[in-house]
Amino acid sequence: MDAIVLPDGWAARLVVVDNANTNDFRGLCLEPGDLAVSKLAAARPKDIAFVRVLLREGIISRETLGDRLAATAAIEPSRAAHLLDLIADSPYRSSP
Repeated sequence: MDAIVLPDGWAARLVVVDNANTNDFRGLCLEPGDLAVSKLAAARPKDIAFVRVLLREGIISRETLGDRLAATAAIEPSRAAHLLDLIADSPYRSSP
């Protein structure tokens, strides 16, 4: 894919980063579930591994990931199911 793929509503979920470490600058970061969708859409091995770590560490849930994939117009439902299958093969699968 040539463009960044994100689920509907991603802009409303941006996370503000503004603390002592930002030197008085304010940053906006993708919410972890939205970032995971973008990584899965790329489907590179390193991105699949990254999403598995997000699941293992409890940063995202499989349910949230499924919901976000379903809300991503650029990802057909059959491809979304395939992407969920890719991470389901991981021993780090979170409970539904």
